[in-house]
Amino acid sequence: MTEEQAPDLSSTMRIDLLPEGEDAQAQAEQESVRIRPASTRRRGTRKIRITRRDSTAPTPTPVGGLDFQELLQSVYDAALLTDERGLIVDANTRAERFLGREKEELVQFSIIDIISGTDETLLDTIARGLQNDRYILIQAYCLRADGTLFPSEISINRLDLSGASFLCFFIRDISLRKHTEERLRTGHTAIQNAGNGIAVANLEGALTYVNPALIRLLGYERSGQLLERSLRVFLDDPGAVDQIMASILDGSSWGGEIDSTRPDGNAVSIQISAAPNFTEENQVAGMVLSFVDITERKHAEMELRLLMGELERSNRDLEQFAYVVSHDLQEPLRKIASFGDRLHSRCADLLPEDAADYLRRMESAALRMQHLIRALLKLSRVSTKAQPFSRVDLNEILKDVLSDLETRIHKTQGSVETGELPAIEAESIQMRQLLQNLIGNALKFHRPDAPPTVAVNGRVLAAEELTPDEFRHAPVFCEITVSDNGIGFDEKHLDRIFGVFQRLHARDAYEGTGIGLAICRKIAERHGGTITARSTPGEGTCFIVRLPVTRETDTTE
Repeated sequence: MTEEQAPDLSSTMRIDLLPEGEDAQAQAEQESVRIRPASTRRRGTRKIRITRRDSTAPTPTPVGGLDFQELLQSVYDAALLTDERGLIVDANTRAERFLGREKEELVQFSIIDIISGTDETLLDTIARGLQNDRYILIQAYCLRADGTLFPSEISINRLDLSGASFLCFFIRDISLRKHTEERLRTGHTAIQNAGNGIAVANLEGALTYVNPALIRLLGYERSGQLLERSLRVFLDDPGAVDQIMASILDGSSWGGEIDSTRPDGNAVSIQISAAPNFTEENQVAGMVLSFVDITERKHAEMELRLLMGELERSNRDLEQFAYVVSHDLQEPLRKIASFGDRLHSRCADLLPEDAADYLRRMESAALRMQHLIRALLKLSRVSTKAQPFSRVDLNEILKDVLSDLETRIHKTQGSVETGELPAIEAESIQMRQLLQNLIGNALKFHRPDAPPTVAVNGRVLAAEELTPDEFRHAPVFCEITVSDNGIGFDEKHLDRIFGVFQRLHARDAYEGTGIGLAICRKIAERHGGTITARSTPGEGTCFIVRLPVTRETDTTE
């Protein structure tokens, strides 16, 4: 029990009490209610005791006249009247409800049985305070009939009625206020320890509160250097501050990035979020601001942009180099092939057997080199010779592809089953190349004991099927599948099959340059999509292409 020291005898005596007993204190803590600290406080360890009035003593009669009783019952707070010894002699209906006891039961108790954590010394302290004309206010826990406690604020007056002196205890349940104070205290602690800067400003933009994180972010040492100063002092863009103020006055939130120059001259980039601060009457009284230091992120973004620019230039140079080299190599290679053919036609019978074999090998190598160069040209032209995108009906493209592959399908005794494909925004020539490479690949890698069966299908994907990257790129994607019953492959080689000049089989086992799937991947990526495959050796392969149906940005370059 503690008493706040007062400068004069007319001030309020404030007494703070903890609930009595360890169990009672634990219950109070579970209710998230914290007693205000005091310099000294008695922490009782004894069990809560009940000191009942002598059962043989007559029950006290109501105090005062009819007018006083009406007044007592009309009081909002619970009211208990006691004699000088603290024995309860009367109670109002509010007290019965608060304490869970009828008045006939309450008058069997002493006030120190109702206020947890006190004893007879409380009455002595109250008596001294009232003799000196001081107001008595107690913060304590009161005990209900069911053994539970509730935080209360108790004011005490002395009443002289019918020639006798009484003490009147007015008890107010402050559970809601205690919970509110605890939430506010917790919130304030969280804000004070937050990593982001937090500030409150008035309608003129002057700061009225700043947390430690904001003081550090702006490069100051104490809050006094920021309080009552305008946002314009700390932010480099007055126009952005005007936008913040306009949004707040309109009752709207604002978010954006603004630079600030610290007192030491160093610049800091800040992401700011501002929201209106409303009064109970729903009037805008100011704003609450959140500040996040994004300086490192901005530097990283700048470095990334520079790196991406260098990478794009490097890719363009490599593509141009591949195009020029492969184009320029064709002329000398044609001469090698042409002179080799002449030599073979004119001198084949005159050459020794080993020389003729060398000649055949040279011609075969020259022919293979021509195929590789042409394939490399095709790969480079995906970007260097790209055409603008337009609306493309993939069903029409598929018909043309199957017409071109008719001879190969007949030769392998294969079949191609087709489903309905969507119309998308794309480059028609590259869509034709994509489907032709995938279907041609399925026809080529068939099992020797079974003719190839190929199925081409498409569908528009639901929004929940999109990956985050896809959703950011375009709102609608489609999926095209090309599946077969061919030789398949081990999926551990999945990345390898899309590489340039990568083969999983010997050159003489299957024809081709090993660049067809690399072209498919480049086409898919140029269109903002992806390509992958599922396969099991000996059971076939399914290639899966996902492409945007519509385009929001131009990536044709």
